[in-house]
Amino acid sequence: LKVLDGMTLEEVSHFRVSKDMISKIGFSPDTQYFATADVENCVAIYKWAPKDDDESKPKEWVYLGKHNAHYKPITDIQFGISP
Repeated sequence: LKVLDGMTLEEVSHFRVSKDMISKIGFSPDTQYFATADVENCVAIYKWAPKDDDESKPKEWVYLGKHNAHYKPITDIQFGISP
């Protein structure tokens, strides 16, 4: 997965989390998180935050983790809004 700058299309960061193709991506309503789903039925979560939660570092996309709890293909990925 490569994250590009929206204006310059320069690579901002990259991750090697999935062995196979990423099939879906979704952003949280506040754009602080995004999730990907791959064809291996796994979901990975990323957060816009300082690396290692060190506030002295600049913010970047940080990989939080990956989970495989689906036995059928993932057809969509969305974040909910909490009350």
